Amino acid sequence: MRDFTQRVVGSGYAVVLALAALLLGTSLAWPLEFGVLDAQQSVLLRYAPPPVRKDVVIVGIDEATLQQFAEPFALWHGHIGTFLRGMALAKASVVGLDVVLPSRSFDSVLPGSDAKLLGGLVAARPLVPVVLGTSADDTGQPLPIYAPFVTLAGAGGTGSLLLAPDADHVVRRFNENLGAAGQPIPSLAGQMLRKLNPRAVPQPGLINYAMGGFPRYIPLQQVNQWVDAGDVAPLAQAFAGKPVLLGSVLPFEDRQIQPVNLAGWEPDNGHNVPGVLVHAQALRSLLNGGLAVQVGESWVVVLALLCSLLWFLQLRTHTAIAVALVFTLISLGATSLLLHHGWYLPVAVPLLVGLLALAGRWLLTACWKWASAAACVRPLPATSARR
Repeated sequence: MRDFTQRVVGSGYAVVLALAALLLGTSLAWPLEFGVLDAQQSVLLRYAPPPVRKDVVIVGIDEATLQQFAEPFALWHGHIGTFLRGMALAKASVVGLDVVLPSRSFDSVLPGSDAKLLGGLVAARPLVPVVLGTSADDTGQPLPIYAPFVTLAGAGGTGSLLLAPDADHVVRRFNENLGAAGQPIPSLAGQMLRKLNPRAVPQPGLINYAMGGFPRYIPLQQVNQWVDAGDVAPLAQAFAGKPVLLGSVLPFEDRQIQPVNLAGWEPDNGHNVPGVLVHAQALRSLLNGGLAVQVGESWVVVLALLCSLLWFLQLRTHTAIAVALVFTLISLGATSLLLHHGWYLPVAVPLLVGLLALAGRWLLTACWKWASAAACVRPLPATSARR
């Protein structure tokens, strides 16, 4: 009987190990993993956002900007040139354009427009480095920018706006190895970092969406009004010594899905936020201690094996529930603390393995007790009635 019990327990543990191997080796647990990570980032953002020493300022193109600047965006050279002159006056540390500049001249449509943007680049060049955002076509080939703009931006003056979403289309990671064969493509945030520190080598990692709290933006038309009025004081107060990103915050243009809603001015938009916020948060992470580093897969495997040992706890119902709650809280709390300090330990698979082990052993014990109790109850032998 004892050998039989040991065989049953051993077979059950083998099933737990098989489930662990299945979860570790496939994408079945990815939705749970992403959900746990997003919840941790959201909680940290609300209750314990890591501070930022070097924050990023966003200059937004919003609906009021479109009303004030009547021309089509392709003809906004003068407005962007004014913005760049303002960044030079304010002495920003670096400027990134999360807008796609045209590939050809539009002087034939609006004479003098090229000269206005070139003038802004000339004014900015000796005082603040500028990185022009570049896009790509459907095949992944980069779209060109009008050559004089690129020339004035200088070496390292362009950066890709491409992002690397996860399988659920949510952008959680920074990665510049997005070429066809995995070759690096310098990104907008990466190039801005290199302008600030030529020795910097940005590595792939998890964007820290809890860092710095909710950013705000200053409308482009407000910045240009300060420039046109020669009002340097508010420009310096807002931008002096800070990285600046210019991008759209329009409701239906250039949107990306973030794990948390960093667009605090849009509380009802879900997680579909302006793309400039993704670039800003990536740059925030790079400037303030780096991206969150994911621990090696071997640590996850070891942790899952350790959690599988919960199979050998033979507990009563109330005790099993208490252990499951404590185990869950400790797992989530410890990995949230690690994430707060820049380390990402995927905990969903170990947590799921541990809970399945606890539940499976409790169910086996309950069935065993029921079977033993049923075996002890014997029906009374039948007796014939005599007349």
